Amino acid sequence: MAYNNLGVVQFEQGNTEDAIENYQQSLRLHFEYPEAHYNLGSVLLQKGHADEAIRQCEEALKIQPNEPDAHVILGNAFMAKQDVERAISHYQQALTLRPDDSNAHYNLGVALQQKGETERAAREFERARESEPRD
Repeated sequence: MAYNNLGVVQFEQGNTEDAIENYQQSLRLHFEYPEAHYNLGSVLLQKGHADEAIRQCEEALKIQPNEPDAHVILGNAFMAKQDVERAISHYQQALTLRPDDSNAHYNLGVALQQKGETERAAREFERARESEPRD
């Protein structure tokens, strides 16, 4: 868990290579750790490795099928590959698991807008705004 958490901090600071190394170390110590898989997927996606990001998120979902963050990252990876339908499916699955996820609502809105479903997209953008954490 410590390596995963260190990876999160490094990723937030923009140190992607160090984050990858720590996520991988976390998985070497405990391969069945879904959070390390989808976190690694997220940083790999940011580096342009959508296929590997998909593989990591799918591994996370094998371990923990009801993990909304893995579904959001999978949706993002499918958007990067221009597979809007699969992206929409994963965003919807994330929202089934965590209905107030503003990020999932926003990303779903983007996907729907790209698909030309502007009214549905607008509703998702509104839900994203309503779900944003308040200070």
